[in-house]
Amino acid sequence: MGDFYLMKYPVISKSDRKYRVDVREDIIYRGHVMCGIFKPFEKRTIFGNKKVVFKKLNNTSIFRNVYNEEKWGYDYIAIALREIEKYEKSVQDALKCERNRSEGARKFEEWSGETQ
Repeated sequence: MGDFYLMKYPVISKSDRKYRVDVREDIIYRGHVMCGIFKPFEKRTIFGNKKVVFKKLNNTSIFRNVYNEEKWGYDYIAIALREIEKYEKSVQDALKCERNRSEGARKFEEWSGETQ
């Protein structure tokens, strides 16, 4: 394997969000690829021109988001879609946790302190 790198933008998720997806060979594990997902942001340069920049959303460090190419049938589209689904699920889980925490805090504040 040589320098293997694929990049696609935009990739539109089921929730209509746009991402950039990078699939590249893993430098540690032979026959594996890493998949990074990025969110686009519009930024203005010092000359006032618009420029699209990307923020990385998932962790592609060692042991994370590494896919065995043969096991996945070299289906890089499926790998990219899986990463996006995992990311969007983690965002939904975090929002749910935050809502539950707020609700629990509200109930605690309203609690009289008495035991039943």
